[in-house]
Amino acid sequence: MAVKKLLPHFRTLVSYFLLSYALLLINASPYLRDVEYVGALVPLFMGMVYLTYCLAYLAPAFALTLLADAALALPLFDRLFRNRPSLRSGLVWAVAVLSVGLVQLLIFLDRFIVGIWGFHLNGFVWNLVTTPGGISSLGLTAGALASSVLLIALFFAVQAALLVALLKWGRGRSFLEKVITRRVGLSLVALALLAAISQSLLFGFSRHCGYGPIVMTADAFPFYQPLSCNKMAAALGVKGINARPIKLKADSSHIKYPQAPLTLAPERKPCNIVWMVSESWRWDMLAPEIMPATWAFAHKAIWFKQHYTGGTRTARALFSMFYGIFSNYWSPFLREQRGPAIMDLLLQDGYQMSLHDGAKFSYPELDQTVFSKAPRDVMFDFGDGPSWQRDRKHTDEIVDFLRQRDPARPFFAFMFFDSPHARYDFPPENAIRKPYLENVNYLTMNLKQDATLLRNRYINSCNHLDSQIARVLNCLEEQKLLDSTIVIIVGDHGEEFMEKGHWGHGSAYSDEQTHTPMILWVPGQPAREVQRLTSHLDIPATLLPLLGVTNPASDYSQGTDMLADQGPGYCVICGGGNLGYVDGDCKVVFTLQASGVGFVQQVMTRDDKKVPNPAEFLRSRQERILGILGDLKTFGK
Repeated sequence: MAVKKLLPHFRTLVSYFLLSYALLLINASPYLRDVEYVGALVPLFMGMVYLTYCLAYLAPAFALTLLADAALALPLFDRLFRNRPSLRSGLVWAVAVLSVGLVQLLIFLDRFIVGIWGFHLNGFVWNLVTTPGGISSLGLTAGALASSVLLIALFFAVQAALLVALLKWGRGRSFLEKVITRRVGLSLVALALLAAISQSLLFGFSRHCGYGPIVMTADAFPFYQPLSCNKMAAALGVKGINARPIKLKADSSHIKYPQAPLTLAPERKPCNIVWMVSESWRWDMLAPEIMPATWAFAHKAIWFKQHYTGGTRTARALFSMFYGIFSNYWSPFLREQRGPAIMDLLLQDGYQMSLHDGAKFSYPELDQTVFSKAPRDVMFDFGDGPSWQRDRKHTDEIVDFLRQRDPARPFFAFMFFDSPHARYDFPPENAIRKPYLENVNYLTMNLKQDATLLRNRYINSCNHLDSQIARVLNCLEEQKLLDSTIVIIVGDHGEEFMEKGHWGHGSAYSDEQTHTPMILWVPGQPAREVQRLTSHLDIPATLLPLLGVTNPASDYSQGTDMLADQGPGYCVICGGGNLGYVDGDCKVVFTLQASGVGFVQQVMTRDDKKVPNPAEFLRSRQERILGILGDLKTFGK
């Protein structure tokens, strides 16, 4: 009786949430398809995670609705609802439908994002939604937006229909209310708690012992909370894996960059710089049939054929190429709006500048990091029309700048081409590969069926990219500037089209997503092809000495000079919550936790196949890898 007085709709709400839980289990069931079921423990573990996490996703909505039911039953509202009890009930039902509908929608959106891009709803997605220019960077069409609105409405409609059916079907509601007794309810709660504790312990011990199948499959569900059982396992005498977990500092709250003030050669001559970066440009697009002009220029310059990005997404990739340090420092540098050493030097030397972004300088936040100190009147990011039109407008501006510059001062021109980013826009004259996907609608396309058509569209956008790079190169030649200008042409990261099971970038460390073209023109340097591993982190260590900086590269970079005969033989790629190590034979991916604990997530061959004996591989490179993990805090105070 006390419960009925405090929560007048309690029994009906319990029935409604149990039915919603059944719907949520159906909604979340595709997560189970992303798991590789190895041995007997993985199915048991995933079953417990599936049942308990779906319950946990609904728990806040249930608690909110019960709170609304209790609040509206208070004497304070008696006068308001005394003659209108249906209004009180309607408000409670509205809270239930809206809160549960939101949970169902978020799970569906998460599944959709995982299915296309390979990662869950996270800080990156939140940043995409809230940062100016983020949503527009996706290139959503009016049709896709309309489909999204209808889909959102459908989820709330389904939840409302479920509640109406429950309220109208008195016999069914009475049956549920009789079946769900207090004893049954307490038993279900106890079973849920037992499953939750069991799966957490199973994960913790698997992580301690290095049992990869369970550690890896935990990522199948959004917001999975990992448990560390190191102390408990040690007390029980359970032996763990050497050097796993590894203590590290994944994100410094303060920065110390550069390590020492830059020193300059007394007799140095500032050199002009043209720096062209393309969104999502992978290495195999630099081919004569796709990009003939850029391919021809690569043969005149220094072509780094084994070049890797420094970050799995644009923000971290651009950060690594301008700062030359691991891009896990992106967040603290953004907070402190600290620009790179190379921009400090160019501004100090009075370079005239023309900086262009085919998307927005606000997304990713280059206006608060790389170009935080640059004058705003030299920064341009046109926002009208499809991306290929914006890229052409920017190219027009750069060509005009090169022709109208002050010849007495050095210059720096930067261009970020956006057209090779999904939706892969291009004009009709660049349609060199047919057929291609005419309409890129994220909600309706089928990646397995459309991957080849999407890739053809991407190839066409790269052909258009070639035409715009050619315009800048032709202008440099016409103005006789190549004898005094350093030219950098590079991709921020790659793009995958289901070759390794993913689409786009940022979801894996496959070659398609991380291997990019890199062309460097240095006046007086002979043309050649470089086959050793290089990365974005090496660009500042190569460029600053050419500008007269005499410091050792370690003062401002974690890369090495690409013009040297030899390099370290490996490169480092940072993601949002992980880090990739790549050498001539293999790749290793580590997770980076906010707690400062990193553990091995994947060990693959260089061409993304499973390593037969990962433990032996790790032992052979343990000293080098531990050194790299230690370097994650080099530029933190």
